[in-house]
Amino acid sequence: MKEYKNKLVIIVNGFDLAHGLPTSYGHFIKWYLVSICEKMKKSFQQYDDKLINVKLKNLSRDMHSFQMLKKDDTKIEWFFESDSSDKIFEIEYKSQFFRKLLNEMKSFSWVDIESEYYKSLIEIYDDVKGSRVVFIGTEKEYFESEVRKLNIDFEFFKNKLEEYLNTIDCKTIDNKQDINNLFSSEYIIGYHKEENPKLMHYLNFNYTETIEKYIWPQSNYQLNYIHGLLNNQDNPIIFGYGDEIDKYYEEIQNLNINDFLNNFKSFGYFKTENYSNLLHFIESESFDVDILGHSCGLSDRVLLNTIFEHDNCESIKIHYYQKSEAENDFLSKTQEISRHFKDKAKMRKRIVNFKDCKPLVKFQK
Repeated sequence: MKEYKNKLVIIVNGFDLAHGLPTSYGHFIKWYLVSICEKMKKSFQQYDDKLINVKLKNLSRDMHSFQMLKKDDTKIEWFFESDSSDKIFEIEYKSQFFRKLLNEMKSFSWVDIESEYYKSLIEIYDDVKGSRVVFIGTEKEYFESEVRKLNIDFEFFKNKLEEYLNTIDCKTIDNKQDINNLFSSEYIIGYHKEENPKLMHYLNFNYTETIEKYIWPQSNYQLNYIHGLLNNQDNPIIFGYGDEIDKYYEEIQNLNINDFLNNFKSFGYFKTENYSNLLHFIESESFDVDILGHSCGLSDRVLLNTIFEHDNCESIKIHYYQKSEAENDFLSKTQEISRHFKDKAKMRKRIVNFKDCKPLVKFQK
């Protein structure tokens, strides 16, 4: 009977997107903007929260704005900054952080909230550094207040994100046959009912339970919701940034202003045993890695570096996104993974070549 080595399977948002679930940050922000439209359509009143104040134009003169709103309540372009005359809203952006997110969506049609948060944090730090002040009195209070305002906005986003994800019905989705094949194939995951796999550790970065549709027949596995689970007080959501290798981190840490560190993921990991369980797994013996749906961006850099450069890690197999018959994101994923390696020789040795990798889901014409 054949026996496999341990396997670490990394599950991230691309896995949910492959099932047609609208779980990207872009989907979330669009939902938030549309929900504002819906509330205004029902009440015909202005909308106000921690991020934004919105009111209809020409409210006292005619019903044109309201009629336009009822006609197209999903037109998120109304929220973008422009000189367009067809905008029906007057908008006060109460959060500069939110304003930046909208500008990113306008320019690139997508946005990474966690990365943008870190950029905003660095901008505040650069103000601190550029001021060359001694942290006493009003100067320190000013920079503390700026960070606290950013953190309040970010906390608002986290709560809204959890609210949004609870609107998505993940329980009724059908299994994807391509993904079924990944979880039953010796080539990909190393699991057959007739064979004897060693321990499987499913490291789920998602807040949803989609992965559970595929692993229930297995017995020798661990399921780790490393960033928390929806509606679970014992495993709260971790939402923030995780690049402590970045050149700015040590300088920020040395400012001795704890608010700068509030949303670094490492401090969220202390709330549960999830990170300790991962370390116990990778330190126990050699393992292979399969990546299903992770962009491998810098917001999880420390965690991924810990995995990829560990002496027990022997290979990293990428299940890429097949955009069309001729185009996929395998190359860009290898480039993202390279940023998590200090030792590039290890990187070249461990990343499995394209020929021996497969897409997460086959391209459908």
